[in-house]
Amino acid sequence: MCLHCDSLSGGIVRLKVGPEPTTYHVHETILSRSRFFLTALKKEWQEGKERTIERPDDEADAIYGYIQWLYTGKIACKLPKSRGGDTYIRLASLYTLGEKLLDRAFQDSVVNVFTISTRWSDSEGLHWYPGGKPIEMVYHGTPTDSPMRRLLVDVFVLHGSSKSLSSGHFNHEFLTDFAKTMMDERKEKNDKRFEELDSGVPCSYHHHGKDEPCGIQHMPE
Repeated sequence: MCLHCDSLSGGIVRLKVGPEPTTYHVHETILSRSRFFLTALKKEWQEGKERTIERPDDEADAIYGYIQWLYTGKIACKLPKSRGGDTYIRLASLYTLGEKLLDRAFQDSVVNVFTISTRWSDSEGLHWYPGGKPIEMVYHGTPTDSPMRRLLVDVFVLHGSSKSLSSGHFNHEFLTDFAKTMMDERKEKNDKRFEELDSGVPCSYHHHGKDEPCGIQHMPE
């Protein structure tokens, strides 16, 4: 059942994604959830007249993940099996796509899956956290006040070790944010956002205000 639309009327839009285009066909009503696509589909624009939108710089897999979410309300993602592996790379790709498409609800859904992934442990009881590549992707594709940047820093403040930081290349801005947060955290041992990160209800990293209700369905344990 589609969680984000009342109907599937309004025709079909073609999305051509990547340098060697992969074409997806999507109902206009749900694609217009994104402010980017809503604007692009206005009749005065060429895309709106032709009902075709080209995204040559996007990854087909990320767009497909976004389309899945539009139709189902769920983020398709495997649980992590190694530090900084495919799970976090995919989530970073989805989150930065949401930044381009100006879809905050989608980004908040990615945050929820990301948080669940950091809390999951494998058969040996090991937890796996993001490495240098997904962190670089997020810092390259988001503004300085991004909630996902804060989340990445807090994951390392709460769970990281000197070994984890010395095992690969990390974005310079991330390391600066990490150092600042570590110093601030010494003064605020009981910060609410760390409780949220540990509970799997990460509203501190969503785009809604502190006094606004959360419209995202949180994932179960």
